[in-house]
Amino acid sequence: MFSLYNLVRSIPLDVFIIAFVLIG
Repeated sequence: MFSLYNLVRSIPLDVFIIAFVLIG
């Protein structure tokens, strides 16, 4: 069963941090 937690784990945390910095 697909879950948001699975999606988050599939995405490197570094990518999220970089995206947050670029947006912010």
